Amino acid sequence: MNDRLTYTIGFLLTITLALGLSVPLAVADQPPRKPNIFYGKALVNGNPFPGGVKVSVKSEGAVIATTETGADGSYSVQISPAYRRVRFFVRGVDTGQTVEVKSGEITELDLTLEDKEGPSIEIREPGSGDMFTKTTIRVEGSVSDDLARYDEIDVEMGVEGAMEPVDLSSDGTFSGDVQVSTGEVEILVSAEDFAGNTSEESVNIIVDGQAPSIDSLNYESQVDSKTTTLTGTITDDIAPPTEIEVRLDGKIVELESDGSFSESLSLTTGSNSFTVTAKDEVGNDVSQSITIVSDTAAPQLTIRSP
Repeated sequence: MNDRLTYTIGFLLTITLALGLSVPLAVADQPPRKPNIFYGKALVNGNPFPGGVKVSVKSEGAVIATTETGADGSYSVQISPAYRRVRFFVRGVDTGQTVEVKSGEITELDLTLEDKEGPSIEIREPGSGDMFTKTTIRVEGSVSDDLARYDEIDVEMGVEGAMEPVDLSSDGTFSGDVQVSTGEVEILVSAEDFAGNTSEESVNIIVDGQAPSIDSLNYESQVDSKTTTLTGTITDDIAPPTEIEVRLDGKIVELESDGSFSESLSLTTGSNSFTVTAKDEVGNDVSQSITIVSDTAAPQLTIRSP
């Protein structure tokens, strides 16, 4: 007679003997699997993150748990051992730390990130090379950062030696007025994140509130011909002569490199009026009119007596 052994999986083990006797034996339950508790601090450049920073845990690319840091950068999260290996992220940035999950373990794990780059700055207005007649310039732009929230970024704008803080809106945009002097001006925007990283952007503009100057107009006010010559000099405190538009009664006049010009004028008998206008690139202009009398008729001699 062959002995036979049969068993069932469950809470009872049944042994069947050749004699036909069945003896049920109790089997202890398998101990429940407990979560692995991970705790530690979230650090950037060795310093704790501020409170309220999101820490997420992923398994095979899917988020399986999230928590937030305390005021001192500490965190704690429980992970089911059903997940064999997990990876940690801080503010959505991969810490590069993948760990095994072990049932019932309490694991200290500091989450570390390196941040050596300052916030990204975009100046939308004004544009580089823009020209203005006023000394109050509206500046608009935006700031972004991989790790820092907008309320953790300090922004200043202005000119060298006169920077002022500016508030960031909830979407990272900023705007404000900057007082500048005339001439070519460099407007600066700087930003610093909570980790101490700084960045700076600038844009160069031109501020010109003064019209060109008609320094001289040289001509004969009375001539005995049908033509004459008008010479003169036109300058500007900011714009070079090549950027000054000069017109004589609407006709373009070419300036020399020193701002001088010479134009031949056609005259009619009697009084002739001419207007010289100079305008810079910003639109400031100045005009000056002259009058030239042309008299080509010979005097008439009248003898009344004898």
